[in-house]
Amino acid sequence: MNKMELTMNIINLSAFDNSHYYKEPWEWGIIHGLVSHNWIKKIADEVKLLNFQQVASNRSDKNYSMGLIALQQQQVKSYALNELIRELTSDKYLIKLELFTNSKLRGREVEMNIWRYSITDHLSPHVDKDYKHLTQLIYLNESWEAGYGGSLNILGSSSEDDIFEEILPVYNLSPLIKNCKNAWHSVSPVSLCAPSRYCLQIIYKD
Repeated sequence: MNKMELTMNIINLSAFDNSHYYKEPWEWGIIHGLVSHNWIKKIADEVKLLNFQQVASNRSDKNYSMGLIALQQQQVKSYALNELIRELTSDKYLIKLELFTNSKLRGREVEMNIWRYSITDHLSPHVDKDYKHLTQLIYLNESWEAGYGGSLNILGSSSEDDIFEEILPVYNLSPLIKNCKNAWHSVSPVSLCAPSRYCLQIIYKD
């Protein structure tokens, strides 16, 4: 990498100015255009080469199937991804995110994962575990068609049909979920014709 690339800003802090944070049906938001297209492509190209662990559960309260890389448990040799993580954990970024979500985030323990949803992978309607205060997702797909499934569904209740908002997993959208007892959400099954769906998950813990 040359010096010009090393000094590039991956995160567009002005993205917060044109984004929205909602209070209904519970607190959630979407940041538009947070990461530049060129950097998303670099990160996605690196992430696709990583070895994901397939995880699944058929519990009564939550069932899912997807691939996982827990970044705390393994070092990932990905220049672009690590540069993004460095900026996401900077005070400069966290101050913006705190103002946007009305949350105190600096000083909290942070967990980061990369998730891969392939054919039929899904996440049933659920509320996050109590230790999660705020979760941010950064999608790594350049494009995604509605017919592919794999959307993040903001739900008004535990019913998978009670969809308040459907968010396609494309790179210029970064959803935020503030945890509470009624913050129901899900990921619809990825269709047979879809490519793999990738996202970086950042969890700010209570």
